[in-house]
Amino acid sequence: MSALAGGLPSPRVARRTRFTDPASGERLDDGLVLWFPGPRSATGEDLAELHLHGSRAVLAAIMRVLGGLGLRLAEPGEFTRRAFLNGKLDLVQAEAVADLAAAETEAQRRKSRSPQPR
Repeated sequence: MSALAGGLPSPRVARRTRFTDPASGERLDDGLVLWFPGPRSATGEDLAELHLHGSRAVLAAIMRVLGGLGLRLAEPGEFTRRAFLNGKLDLVQAEAVADLAAAETEAQRRKSRSPQPR
């Protein structure tokens, strides 16, 4: 990941970067990279966040490079599951995140954010 983004920024600081294919040197996109080292991240694990232009071509090129580095997109709910397993969220908090993600109405969204009895 570091090779794609030209290194990692200081923790929890957004840095503008040119995303480059490390194999070919081809410039893929300009965007932002953020670095959240564990255990002081949302999941308790090392985490990098890439902010890219959303075209299919840019995403395909970035995913090709990341896949070559052994990286992949997170599955739905994976960050919440990892946060729970690493003690960053309790079960009630994890369920509230799931409720928020599944909310289809304003009432459901509000209910997911209200304090839950313990």
